[in-house]
Amino acid sequence: MNVDAQGVVHEGDEAFRRLHAISNAPIFGYTEPLIGQGAVGGPFNAVHDTSLATAAAVIRILRGDRAGDIRIPPLEFSTPRFDWREMQRWRIAEDRLPPGSEIYFRDRTSWERYRGQIALVCAIILFQSATIWALLLERRRRQYFQIEASRRSAELAHLNRYSTAGELTASIAHGINQPLGAILTNAETLQLMLKSPAPDLRDISEVVDDIHRDNKRASEVILRLRNLLKKAPSKVTSADLNDIVRDTVQMLSPYAAMRKCDLNSVNCSELLPFKGDQVQIQQILVTPNRKRS
Repeated sequence: MNVDAQGVVHEGDEAFRRLHAISNAPIFGYTEPLIGQGAVGGPFNAVHDTSLATAAAVIRILRGDRAGDIRIPPLEFSTPRFDWREMQRWRIAEDRLPPGSEIYFRDRTSWERYRGQIALVCAIILFQSATIWALLLERRRRQYFQIEASRRSAELAHLNRYSTAGELTASIAHGINQPLGAILTNAETLQLMLKSPAPDLRDISEVVDDIHRDNKRASEVILRLRNLLKKAPSKVTSADLNDIVRDTVQMLSPYAAMRKCDLNSVNCSELLPFKGDQVQIQQILVTPNRKRS
């Protein structure tokens, strides 16, 4: 029990709590029970050390020693102890404490509280990151090989078109020579008609139309050959299969005539729309049928 200046008796802990509630300055103490009740801290008298010294004196008295002969050396203060919560309240920095001080009631950091969980989450994130990186690398390699395969396929198709063009060389030459010869004949006929004293304009117009028609035929043969041999990536477009078959038959007609065989095609009365590479479809139609391994 504590007695104030006016002689009023107070229970120790209750008096300290009331004082702590209205205090405008940090409270330091030297008795160990104050730590945790509101005292900032200090070099306390350790209850454990005091209890050991008291018990040793009692044992000596019980053994027959006189109490006046017992000399107990002064007890030193224990390691300074401080309350982390009070330090935060009064903004007392840790570096201002005496060396070797012990701090109680310190709030543990997130790492100290959830060290295992944080380590597990980090391991999972690292594993997922490694997996994603490996999948992205595999996807990039797959795209590279797909592009490389497409390029090689395009080169092979181009070589096949050259091979097909070589087999149709005679047909192509005949397809060009025939309209060119007709143009030459019509041109010579036109010269003779112009030298006549009274040329017939109607006949001249017909000859010019023939020259224009034969020139168009030769241009179409060259255009077909150019499209067949053109080195370009596969291009998917919409077209009518009837038109491709019709153009292919016209290109192969001279070749069939040289072989003395009939070449006929029956086109569908309705549209046959499809999406694909028209040059590759035409190449399939003109490629000779042979066994492939």
